[in-house]
Amino acid sequence: MATSDRDLVGRRIRAARVYSRLSRKQLAERLEVSERTEVESELGNRHVPRPELLAIAEACEVPMWFLERGWDGWQAEDVDDLGHRAVRDIEDRPPGRRAVGD
Repeated sequence: MATSDRDLVGRRIRAARVYSRLSRKQLAERLEVSERTEVESELGNRHVPRPELLAIAEACEVPMWFLERGWDGWQAEDVDDLGHRAVRDIEDRPPGRRAVGD
């Protein structure tokens, strides 16, 4: 089964949130959305408009290109090796698998 764009964006949102050490509730509060909306975004169950992606990037302190394109858009000078591996590990985790502290 092919992974949809929404699924990919959802995984990237989750990766960015975990990378920034924010809980779903904390990110939802920063975005002024419900926690349920944040969960649905991470699960790929809703379209996340570009302005909301920009707000997520800002709240999580990640580059916008990561949320839009994943590692296809990364530049070596933008991400240190440890951060690259940490986010890659989270992004590649199958949906439904929870990280410690998640």
